[in-house]
Amino acid sequence: MTTEVDSHAVAVDRVPVAAAVVGVLALPAASLALDALARSQSAAVWNAFKLGVAGVVAAVALRWSGGSPAAVGLRRPTSRDLLWAVGTLVPALAVFALTDPLIEGLGLPTSDGALLRGQSLAAALVTAVVAGLAEEPLYRGVPIEAFADTGLGPLGAGLTTWALFTVAHAPSYPAGTLLQIALVAGVFTAAYLRRRSIVPLIAAHVLLDVSGVLAAVYA
Repeated sequence: MTTEVDSHAVAVDRVPVAAAVVGVLALPAASLALDALARSQSAAVWNAFKLGVAGVVAAVALRWSGGSPAAVGLRRPTSRDLLWAVGTLVPALAVFALTDPLIEGLGLPTSDGALLRGQSLAAALVTAVVAGLAEEPLYRGVPIEAFADTGLGPLGAGLTTWALFTVAHAPSYPAGTLLQIALVAGVFTAAYLRRRSIVPLIAAHVLLDVSGVLAAVYA
């Protein structure tokens, strides 16, 4: 009886690697395809696409993992998640503040106000919220849990997803901004590996992007 329970637990914790790979490649592949075709999409269409990809990947991963939300980084929120959200947001904001002089000194290009991209303030705020909701399961929850089960272990899985997240942003941002994004992604990945929940990361991601939008408008 004990053996059967343990075997089932292992099956529940196994998230399909295929779903993770599709999830991490879908957005950058679509972005590159649009660039190659010299096509652009409205923010509303792109946001709907991101949410759709995240929803499908999460649904497939949940079904194939036996329906365990923890297998894709979803856990019941607790009061500690608020502390984790703040504890992730503060160093992420510090990355941008502390690296600005370095990037300027190196002469690396940046994209000030990139979150706006010609959008209205309301549309940019919606885009910021969508980024947190879609990207945390796609680039943290699903792939880290999936890759960790392939023999990479949590640390190897975290490093893999960190690299994929950075590459996913490469087509859209210049070198200076991409460096900052990579460092922030490292903060978020480390927080996930400690907490193993995307709930506080979604909150921190949304607040980080919202602060970027507001800074671009009012700073």
